Amino acid sequence: MNTRSFIGLVLLISLFASTPQLAQEQTKKLTPGDIYKLKTVGNPEISPEGHWLLYTLTTTDSAKDNRNSDIWMTSWDGTNSVQLTNTPEGENNPKWSPDGKFISFTASRNGGKNQIFLLNRLGGEAIKLTDIKGELSDYDWSPDSKKILLTVKDPLDSTQKAGQPFVIDRYQFKQDVAGYRYDDRKSHLYLFDVNEKDTPDKPGPRKRPGTPGPKPPPPAYRTTR
Repeated sequence: MNTRSFIGLVLLISLFASTPQLAQEQTKKLTPGDIYKLKTVGNPEISPEGHWLLYTLTTTDSAKDNRNSDIWMTSWDGTNSVQLTNTPEGENNPKWSPDGKFISFTASRNGGKNQIFLLNRLGGEAIKLTDIKGELSDYDWSPDSKKILLTVKDPLDSTQKAGQPFVIDRYQFKQDVAGYRYDDRKSHLYLFDVNEKDTPDKPGPRKRPGTPGPKPPPPAYRTTR
């Protein structure tokens, strides 16, 4: 966690802890079902000018056995809070663009893969920024807000037949949560040019109908793990 995120987390905790609702003495005894009523906050990000704080608010639906995260924004003094997203799929990993104009986040909407979405800070509907075929693990803005560094894992092997045994050739063959470690796909770093995509504040270049789109850029860096 970087310094700005750590400061944001401390500020977020202090804001929620200072609200009258949380400060009131609780007289009701907790029951096992109350655990589903708890809301958790995370992914704090301070705006470039330091006036606002982005964060995710996660709720649990016990009937559907599902958790959902939405993105909120609150002023530094906690007097104003704004919900930015509200979808069944949920959103995560919100970040400010360094110039303060946009809010980016990741989401898997309409049954698709996890992609980066861009939201104009002044309002409006978020647009899908990327169309990644692999698995998006993480991303970060360049200081000039013109590019985004993507960490992407290779797509699944479509030639793998159902029922075919997996080969594990590593000493640590099993890990908590992840399970058996037969996934040997590599992760790569890509540079995504925001200027080559339509953004909420300007129309980007559009290819003519019937013409092929641009080829994906080669990896900027390839890992060996």
